[in-house]
Amino acid sequence: MSALRQRSSGPRRDLSGSLFTCAGTCSRHSPFALKLLVDVMGEEHVLLGSDYPYPLGEKQVGRLIDTHLELSTRAKTRLCGENAQQFFGLPALETTAV
Repeated sequence: MSALRQRSSGPRRDLSGSLFTCAGTCSRHSPFALKLLVDVMGEEHVLLGSDYPYPLGEKQVGRLIDTHLELSTRAKTRLCGENAQQFFGLPALETTAV
């Protein structure tokens, strides 16, 4: 414990920009819980997770996000892919108009 205190004895850093969470963690079947999670963490810090290969989450992965009435299109896009791309340092997917 003292080693931890020595490393953190300086000014406290705001770590909120470094924290990410999975949307399924506490909001598997609850639109209210998902909205609360997005409101607390910020839409740029919530990722869609499937719990694959374990059947712990939604039967249709991402359905709760896709059908949520209070999330903007931008928030849904972030949760369903863009945030994971940023978190893992992946290049953005190219999209083409059809």
